[in-house]
Amino acid sequence: MSCENIFKDFATIHARLFHHKPALQGHINFFLKEFEERRGEREGLRMNSTYKNMSYIQEQGLPNSTEALQQCVANLKESVDSATAQCQEICDREGKTSTQEEEASFLSTEHERRTKEWNDFIGLQCERSATVDEEYESQIEALRTHYSDLENKLRSKVVL
Repeated sequence: MSCENIFKDFATIHARLFHHKPALQGHINFFLKEFEERRGEREGLRMNSTYKNMSYIQEQGLPNSTEALQQCVANLKESVDSATAQCQEICDREGKTSTQEEEASFLSTEHERRTKEWNDFIGLQCERSATVDEEYESQIEALRTHYSDLENKLRSKVVL
């Protein structure tokens, strides 16, 4: 019997320590109640303001808005038409002043100039490459002579 009492006591202690469902349920219900009360007031205010705005638009705003919109669209169309006409005039003037022959001669001279610059650049790079190769070969030859002299000195000391 004592084991059963101990087990029951242990179960009740365990339930009090680790089963928080009733406490959590109370907190959740309180939060929901507060949230619904606060939101209800806000939603009512929003509905009233929306109703006022809609009634104003129906009474006064819609006819005035459509007239203003038609005037703005007409002004915008006129502005776009005049800008398009000016752009067309500019394009026509540019087309008349420059001919295809002038463009072709300009392009050919520019091509020749760039070709000459490229050939000069390639020649300079070849000269630099040759200079670097010569310096490299001279340094290799200097190292060879240095190490051959060292070997000869070592052999001469070993023979003595």
